[in-house]
Amino acid sequence: MANTLGNLDIIDKNLKVKNQFYFSTEEELNLSKKLNLPKVYALIHSEAKNTFSKLKNWGHENMQEIVYSLDCIPWIQIGKSGEIKLKNSEHRFDLSIREIAYVVKNCKFLVSNEGLFNHVASCFDKKKFIILSGMIPKEAIAYDNNISFLKVDDLKCYPCYKLNNCIIGNKPCISRTTSKEVIEKIKLEFSELK
Repeated sequence: MANTLGNLDIIDKNLKVKNQFYFSTEEELNLSKKLNLPKVYALIHSEAKNTFSKLKNWGHENMQEIVYSLDCIPWIQIGKSGEIKLKNSEHRFDLSIREIAYVVKNCKFLVSNEGLFNHVASCFDKKKFIILSGMIPKEAIAYDNNISFLKVDDLKCYPCYKLNNCIIGNKPCISRTTSKEVIEKIKLEFSELK
């Protein structure tokens, strides 16, 4: 992580990047009652926000495969009410940012495309399985709690910085990641889910 102060370039490889989010005890009690979450659950967000870029979406079909394959844990889908509802999961759509933070804080782990939920998960050191596009360098959104999926070693277009059109077609940076790979990585991290 480089930090520039005036003409000094400071590199601190031990610098931990983490966002912060705080709740009062009263607020946590109120959110607990309001949201009525299972004791243990995993979160999933199936669709990337496409108003900024259409290149970050891995596809709800892949996310559905993860839910089907790891049915030994309750799943909660978060996002917006207009998104496709995943089967075999509870749906908690249109939550406020504080409600999202509470749901993330209390989950076992989270699966999503890059975006807001990645940043919120960093606040609580939650294990995050993040499907990255090749739109921006992975270092731009890297946190210690991320397990990232990105296949760009042979792509000269990475990072592309494109918002809407893949210059080589089929978004290989994201489409080459399979749901099977993500499922296997989750099982490796959480042996109780096998």
